[in-house]
Amino acid sequence: MTRLSDSQLFVEQATWLAPHLSQPTIGAFACWLAPWLRDGSKRALEALYRLNHAEQHAAEEALVALLRAVPERSAHRFVIQDQCGRNTDWPSTLALAHPFSPAKFVDRRTSDQDRGLLAGLATIARQWSWLLTEYGGFTESHPRVARLRVAARHFGQGSLTLAHLRRLARLPHVRDNAQLLKRALELMSVPLNTAEARRALVQLCDQLLRQESAALENQADALEASVILCAARAAQRLGWRITSVRADQTRPKPSLKLSRGKLRCAISKGCFEYPAQPKRRALDSLAVLERTSLGLKSTGRQPDLVISFWNVDAPDDVFFCIADAKRNESGDGVTYLKKSIVAMTAYMVAFAEPLRVRFAAQPGGLAAPLMPTATLFLRQAAFSGTPRAKEVRRGGDAQPWLACLDARDYAESEDGIWQASQVEAWFMRISDCAIRSMSASSKG
Repeated sequence: MTRLSDSQLFVEQATWLAPHLSQPTIGAFACWLAPWLRDGSKRALEALYRLNHAEQHAAEEALVALLRAVPERSAHRFVIQDQCGRNTDWPSTLALAHPFSPAKFVDRRTSDQDRGLLAGLATIARQWSWLLTEYGGFTESHPRVARLRVAARHFGQGSLTLAHLRRLARLPHVRDNAQLLKRALELMSVPLNTAEARRALVQLCDQLLRQESAALENQADALEASVILCAARAAQRLGWRITSVRADQTRPKPSLKLSRGKLRCAISKGCFEYPAQPKRRALDSLAVLERTSLGLKSTGRQPDLVISFWNVDAPDDVFFCIADAKRNESGDGVTYLKKSIVAMTAYMVAFAEPLRVRFAAQPGGLAAPLMPTATLFLRQAAFSGTPRAKEVRRGGDAQPWLACLDARDYAESEDGIWQASQVEAWFMRISDCAIRSMSASSKG
């Protein structure tokens, strides 16, 4: 059994996600990942993939300029036809026949080479605008999206080939724009299942880890992204189907959507989602207390990961649980673990209403429909006494409200195959609780 490092786990799960992206490229993954990251980590992402980097903006402007400029310099060919048509060049036809009525007609046509080039450029423009809206959370009216779509609307579909790029490079009036476009395409269009993409993902993870270390905060974006995908992948192994991996344009926080029969599940970034009430927001009761009763400034709380379950026939009845990714690389980890448990307890109190938390003597002072209601995904360097995921078992009513999974439970591989039995047991436990709670709710 091999324990995967942060970078190895990140690459493993990102590669698994590839087939679920409508475009399995490094650019599509970067657009998917961006909304999950904090601002500092986004800068690390942009420096590598240029999602919002100045060079990507320049490449988009260059693409628009190429679509506008190439037709002005297109090579044309003239064909003599027996009948007139939509491509008839009437000035040339009448001049050729003068002073008689035309018996032959001159057709002016754009060369096939230019038509293919323009179609290839337009296809890239549509792909980029699609990435911005599908994964980046941009609206249809955003200037970046609108410029790309307007520039591409007059042209068909096609593939931009190396021959096209070489042709553009030979045209003096568009050479600089062609180079900007080429640099962007070389990175954004790399398939995720290639060695080049894997190297880029390792580089990105290392960048994120350095960013987190420099921030001197409780920040674990790289681990959090891996954990999100671990949960979705374990669910898929249990028969759930991945239906959506995009960031919703109407909401700033992304989510993965899954289904199994009439059951639905959403794995969201810090957001309690109500499918029947998309504008509804969960109230942080502790933040209200801090601001109103105690006169303290409060920025509120936001769980890293919110998992929700509902039935399509009863979308108002949603059951939630929360999770968090925590990394500690120094000491024995006991103090850090205690602080993490206190933080999760605060979440339980702050969001007692959506989590449906009840305060009782057993088990552990807290109870809720989904048990465990809170889960810690830990990356501890030295501490080995963390409660294991194998303690989360199916059946029985007296289950603890908090589960702790460490790297032994979600970051191990055997013969190159990711091992997820403990993550599967955890997800099966909460999904089974959700099904029983839905059944009880419908009967009530």
